Amino acid sequence: MAEYFRDILLYGSEEFKTIIDVFEYLINIDKDIIYIDDKNTNLYQIKNKLNIKLFKRIYYPPYPLKLAWYYPKIDVAKIINIFEIEKYIEL
Repeated sequence: MAEYFRDILLYGSEEFKTIIDVFEYLINIDKDIIYIDDKNTNLYQIKNKLNIKLFKRIYYPPYPLKLAWYYPKIDVAKIINIFEIEKYIEL
């Protein structure tokens, strides 16, 4: 994957213990961040601590059927197709 990306950051490592640590690092580089995830738990953590654009990717059926995909409830824009974010960003 390294050939396609400038940086690959893994949270849960010594350098970035949480997903919040990763985004705090990224915000110092560029404040215009868009994050897309399919799990409510990740989006909830970020939404309550950072001010970045968040999108929940919806796919059917949600698999696996675990609580992380549904709870806690969050209020973020929902997309099905990745190209839908074009209307939310300046190109």
